Amino acid sequence: MKVWQHDWPLKNHPQGGDRLQTAYAHLLKCCEGTDLSAITRADLDLHKTIIDLSGHRRLAQQYQLIENQFLSYISASNQSFDPAAVGSSHEALVKAICLGQGEIAEAEAVKNITGFEQLQQDPAN
Repeated sequence: MKVWQHDWPLKNHPQGGDRLQTAYAHLLKCCEGTDLSAITRADLDLHKTIIDLSGHRRLAQQYQLIENQFLSYISASNQSFDPAAVGSSHEALVKAICLGQGEIAEAEAVKNITGFEQLQQDPAN
């Protein structure tokens, strides 16, 4: 399922960049504190904003089906990171989307969803 296009997702959403930047700024603000629940919710909200801006109905429907599981995944993986790193780990993805760099956004999205098991095994983390 190809979601990323070169000018995706902002071509159909004139205020999409603002919405995306607002969601990202909220995540960064939450990451200044230590409330893991707030960080996790803001992280999920950023991903939901990206999916909403994609205009991809089938992806949005699939996401709704697994939202609770994804929230659990985000919560578990965020426990392995310094809170500030959670927010900054999304910077390149948000930037690529806002600049209409679909291929870079796709690569950054893949990097952003690192397997929890992989994080546990990686001695650098």
